[in-house]
Amino acid sequence: MRVITGAKRKCGYKKAGGVYLVSEPVEKGILPIWVSLHPPVPCADVIHRGPVLVDADIILARKPEEEWFVGSSKDHREKLRADQWSLEKFGMTTTLRLQLGECAKLSGVDEAMEHLIRAVRFNKHHVFAAIEGLTFAEVHEVPRVGLFYATLIEELTFYMEDRKAEHLVKMAAQVWRIAENAPPKLLPEIVPNLMRLLVTLGLTLDAIAMRERYL
Repeated sequence: MRVITGAKRKCGYKKAGGVYLVSEPVEKGILPIWVSLHPPVPCADVIHRGPVLVDADIILARKPEEEWFVGSSKDHREKLRADQWSLEKFGMTTTLRLQLGECAKLSGVDEAMEHLIRAVRFNKHHVFAAIEGLTFAEVHEVPRVGLFYATLIEELTFYMEDRKAEHLVKMAAQVWRIAENAPPKLLPEIVPNLMRLLVTLGLTLDAIAMRERYL
């Protein structure tokens, strides 16, 4: 084992239990700009504006990237994953989903999902007419919402193939995401069509909540 004697530093002394990056003595005591690992450890994570807490031992052991994060960074990532799941399933955060419309005052995500799956219904003529209204309003051409419109159509296609209610719930989620991301000046034109689709899907309370939130 190599013993390294810590010299006095202008920023204090090393503390027991801490992790420190130490280099060989160099001019002016500056650490190397780049410390390489061979072979390198790949990281697919996005660039962060602030510090991220990780476990260096886990990284050096080359374990999966999702296991690197610790403390508040791990908690933050778990919340982001939960929020992303909620956006995909509900079109909004779990907190908001349990505060408005069909799921107001329900106790959790499982109950909310079960309620929506029981509540949704499908009438081909009415659903297609509502979507035609969105198409006529050129929602698919609106910046920031075109992707949600495309996903709405995709979920409709899936439903026509297997008749699973979860696709109708996901359609409703895309309706909410369109409303949330549409430019404010277009809301008076778009929201009535979105409300019509929600009513057609059997989610009348959601349609009322959308009117109150966006009009």
